[in-house]
Amino acid sequence: MGVKWNSTGMTMAESRSLREATSRKLQNLIGEYNQLPMAA
Repeated sequence: MGVKWNSTGMTMAESRSLREATSRKLQNLIGEYNQLPMAA
């Protein structure tokens, strides 16, 4: 099919979407953390 595989065994599209999902999850976590009242 001519699909390019990277070293992790995922297609580039899968790798990219996984990275986007991960960064979105991180942004959500950071946003929730920033909304917490600071204990310090």
